[in-house]
Amino acid sequence: MVFFDLDDERIAADIKRAQPDLIFVALGLPRQEQWIARYLDIFDKGLFMGVGGSFDTLTGEVPRAPKFWIDLNLEWFYRLLKQPFRWKRILKVFTFMFLILFKKGINDVWRKS
Repeated sequence: MVFFDLDDERIAADIKRAQPDLIFVALGLPRQEQWIARYLDIFDKGLFMGVGGSFDTLTGEVPRAPKFWIDLNLEWFYRLLKQPFRWKRILKVFTFMFLILFKKGINDVWRKS
């Protein structure tokens, strides 16, 4: 289902009626997160996933990084070099990863005591 009016509650109702197990929301950051947050509570089931530009890559609309970057698991860095306006998003990912690792470290220390 493709839609353009994010405030049209009929869209969410149509999706709910279909009772999907997976709901991929590809509206880009932050619109997809806002849409999910707004309508999540009306659903009885389903896994929601904000997929951003993933479909653009899968359809070939946006080319993937060269194989060299992919093999090094640095496709994200290649994308950052090509689209430097994304640096704030990337910074948030690193902040999130740090917080997770920090919490894991604290939990490991806590368990050992």
